[in-house]
Amino acid sequence: MIRRSTRTNMRKIYISFLFLFQLVLVITTQAQTKTDSIFYDNGAIKAIGKLNDKGVKTGDWQFYYPNNTISTKGNYTAGQLDGLFKYYYANQQIQALEYWENDQLQDSAFYYYENGQLEKHGQYKDSMYCGKWEFYYDNGKLRQIGHYESGIPQGRWEFYDPEGQLEQKGSFKNSEMDGFWEYFDPKGRKTYEGNYSNGKKIGDWFYFNRFAKKKKVDPAELND
Repeated sequence: MIRRSTRTNMRKIYISFLFLFQLVLVITTQAQTKTDSIFYDNGAIKAIGKLNDKGVKTGDWQFYYPNNTISTKGNYTAGQLDGLFKYYYANQQIQALEYWENDQLQDSAFYYYENGQLEKHGQYKDSMYCGKWEFYYDNGKLRQIGHYESGIPQGRWEFYDPEGQLEQKGSFKNSEMDGFWEYFDPKGRKTYEGNYSNGKKIGDWFYFNRFAKKKKVDPAELND
């Protein structure tokens, strides 16, 4: 009976000690962070969130327009943007979704017009455009599509008019038009074609009339 009672008392002491340790940990953590608010000149809240003991942003923050509607929501780690950030228009329509790591844009991002239509989307790597990006008109029609490497257009690109008709297509090399390009009229008929090198027209260029008849032309006479 004495041994059983001793074990029971020891268990109670251990549980009490564990509870006190967790309580101290919570109190210490709270003491290391404090809620802070930033205000506009008119007294309206501009931002609200937490600061650590060094006065650096940490945890969830919200930013506001002067009319007290939310402009941005996101998380900070040691003062750096970290995780998903949401941006809003003043009418609270979503404006953008971005993912941050260590103050750098990474992975997928989406941007919207104020009418709710998608404006563009693609991926970032170290805050630079990377991989395939798609751009749209505010009517929802595709405007252009292509690839980036380290923020620079590379490879195949296509461009469309506001009605969704292909206008031109070709390739970029280090952000300069390069290789074979084709151009089209609003009805989808090819108008001319030729080659570029470092952004300049080279070689033979050809014009197509509305009957698709091909004619060699001076590249200097053509407008991009």
